[in-house]
Amino acid sequence: RTLFLGCLKLYYIMAGSYSDLRSRKDSYDEDTYYAPSHSSGDIHGGLTRSAIMAPVLSVLMICVFVGYSWPEIWRGDFRLAHWESSSLVMTDLEIRTSSEEYGSYKMLDMYPEIEALAEPGRNTKLEAKGGVAAATSTSLYTWYIDGIQIGTTSSKTLTHIFPHVGTYRVQVSALGQGATESATIKVTCKYVRRELRDLTKRDRDAFLGAAKTLWTTSDKEGRAQYGTNYKSVHYFVRMHLYYAASKDCDHWHEGPGFYTSHIAMSLQFERSLQSVDSTVSLPYWDFTKDEYWAQGDPMAWRNASFGVFADDVLGPAAPSNENHLVDTGFWAGVSVMKNAQKYSRIVNANNELRAPWINPIASISGFRRHQVDETSDDTELSPPSCKHHWWALNQPSWAQLAANLNGASHGSMHKLIGGAWNAKLSYNISTAAIRTYTDDTWTSAIAAYNFFFLKLVYRSGIADCSLPETSCSCDADILKKYSAYEILDRVGILQAIVDYQTATPAIGAYIIQKNSTFTFPYWDAQATDQVLNAILERACDWGEEGDMNAASSTFDPSFWPIHPTIDRIAFAVRLGRRASGLSFDSTWPDGASPCYGHNASHIQPFTYAQLFGGENHTFLTNMDLYRLFDPTNLAHLPYLYDSYEWSHCNEQRYCMNLTIVNYETSPWTTFDCKNWNDEYDGVGRGYVMESDLTVPQLHPPALWDAHGNFITDPEPRPSNQRFSSSSRRQ
Repeated sequence: RTLFLGCLKLYYIMAGSYSDLRSRKDSYDEDTYYAPSHSSGDIHGGLTRSAIMAPVLSVLMICVFVGYSWPEIWRGDFRLAHWESSSLVMTDLEIRTSSEEYGSYKMLDMYPEIEALAEPGRNTKLEAKGGVAAATSTSLYTWYIDGIQIGTTSSKTLTHIFPHVGTYRVQVSALGQGATESATIKVTCKYVRRELRDLTKRDRDAFLGAAKTLWTTSDKEGRAQYGTNYKSVHYFVRMHLYYAASKDCDHWHEGPGFYTSHIAMSLQFERSLQSVDSTVSLPYWDFTKDEYWAQGDPMAWRNASFGVFADDVLGPAAPSNENHLVDTGFWAGVSVMKNAQKYSRIVNANNELRAPWINPIASISGFRRHQVDETSDDTELSPPSCKHHWWALNQPSWAQLAANLNGASHGSMHKLIGGAWNAKLSYNISTAAIRTYTDDTWTSAIAAYNFFFLKLVYRSGIADCSLPETSCSCDADILKKYSAYEILDRVGILQAIVDYQTATPAIGAYIIQKNSTFTFPYWDAQATDQVLNAILERACDWGEEGDMNAASSTFDPSFWPIHPTIDRIAFAVRLGRRASGLSFDSTWPDGASPCYGHNASHIQPFTYAQLFGGENHTFLTNMDLYRLFDPTNLAHLPYLYDSYEWSHCNEQRYCMNLTIVNYETSPWTTFDCKNWNDEYDGVGRGYVMESDLTVPQLHPPALWDAHGNFITDPEPRPSNQRFSSSSRRQ
């Protein structure tokens, strides 16, 4: 037994030496693992791979021979760690990590490459489990991180704070029962994004406090106090306006560039939060829970008791004051940037940093929220449900998933929170003709999507939004000169209605598109005129909107936990596909949009250094971002999500299993899962694209450097003249 143990001990010493030599990367090449430098330049004075491995393998063969020749050494109560004055590494001792506040990390079953996880700046519990030496209460544990001793305890656990994102080598040496054992593990340190309502009070207050700083501290003051990663909320409002309120097209929505742009912006926002408080991560808001808890009541999700719209969190969802201003709670008193014309080329008529079509009275400085007054359809009054996210999780390609994330999985949250009100004509009067010739579901959908029609009217040039503190209106001369069909066609509203009908077949195919012509098979000429004039009347009846329902949505703090929610879905799809061995088509639908910002090669206003640190200031393309935000490649990502489970959806028979499966076979039959083919109606497969851009654009609307200064701020491109004096009335 002594001979055998001595043999093994020698083997482990030599194998350890081999491992140590390999780790000395400062002085090896492909043939020599340890070659000390010599003045002669002769590297062959070092130890080569074969020179080291030969005695190591020889000793191992001797050990096997000894063990085979004297099998009696295995008899009796014998463990390899039971020899005196030994330090045998071969052991069942292991190290585990957990969050002191949240416990174990449930998401790690989706990340086989992560041995253990920790979070920057937070208390991580290190725990020694198993082993012989650890089996006694008198054991001592010595802990090392990257070779540096950090403490010795009599307890199996030690609390440690890892300072930064990265990887750390953690080792514990346990001494007990006359034996010494050790274990080593690689700890991956990344931020963990959690559901807003799952945060501890300390973490929720830290997030809100850091966020409030971004609303109340300017870019210049913030950079001086917190460093170059600091960006105020006004920086993000301006960026969103340049890409979403541009006169030519929407560079960030209605195309696959939506995901990459918004997820990159969310990470940049998170880094700005962390410049204020390095322990903060950006939470997500799983609004499918609110839809589920509402139990069919389309207004109940706004209830403060659900936790999101409490006064001390994001503030009320539907303020009762006349202007629907959030004037109570934590966010009362925050102000949009006034006199912003020197800061941003795109401002409203009041010179505020808002969408150009929102011109509230001057006394309104904060953000407003209300419901969409002009719809009665419950499906347009409730958040996206488990059904919508279930559809997303089952998409087999990036093209289909990107469309779903842009629309069905989150889009309605903007109009639900921002709302629209104070239209000049009531819902009943303005849609009476539409209801006469259609069903009420279709009528309600037209009203619900009016917020999108307003953007099209604004871009067409027929909207006048130049009067301060006054809602936009359509040019009366144009309304007289052209027919309703001609205006709705050229503005793109007829195309939008057809696209929305394709996404929502329930509203009926009242308009048919063939080539470039729209026909109306259910109506005669008189009915067609009445319906089209009523739709145009709705599109020109602006009323008022909350910021969340417009291009300045980044000013409303509810914007920021919404987009990590769809990022979590994208993570779940790609991780689930890997775990199940199913393929995922990552082909980018290039060429799908002439609007700059949506094709794979289009650059976005983010550099690698701005998002991930370092000195690489190259601006990233959509494809760059798509690859960098791949959760199966952790080399760059600084964050993970706390879980990829939707138990409340499983209760509704939407089995969120992260892969495409046959729900009619085992084991899913035991969950009585809904059948995919019966439930999926195609929502989210397409976009409502801008129809007037015939020549692909070659440049982004704006780029900024690390200090928030413009690199490019091109003059507005000439708007397409959709209504020229030579056009004749049809």
